[in-house]
Amino acid sequence: MQKEIEIDHGLHVEINADDQTARVVESPEVTGTVIIPRYAIYEGIKYKIKSIGMHAFSSVKLDSLIFPEDSEVELFENNMFSFVSIKKLQIPPKLKSFKSNEWC
Repeated sequence: MQKEIEIDHGLHVEINADDQTARVVESPEVTGTVIIPRYAIYEGIKYKIKSIGMHAFSSVKLDSLIFPEDSEVELFENNMFSFVSIKKLQIPPKLKSFKSNEWC
C-alpha cells in the first residue's frame, strides 16, 4: 500500500507500508531551506526516506537542500530538479545512484 502525505512545510512523501520506506514526491509549495529528514512518521510508524522522486522539486526556488548525516537517501530519480533555482545542494552520504543523467 502506498499513500502520499505532507510531512513538513509543504514537503510531500509517498509512503510504502509494505517495506516501511518513503520517497519525496512533487512538493511545489516548498521554498527556502529544505531539510530531508531520515524518516517520515505516519500514524506512529517511521518510514525511511530512501529516494527523491521524479519532479520532486520542479519549478521551485530553494536556498538549499540539506540531508542529515544519518540520511537514508540512496537514489535521485529523473528530473528531480527540473526548472528549479537552487543555491546549495548537499549530497546525502548514502547516495548510491542517479536514475539517469537527467536528474537535474
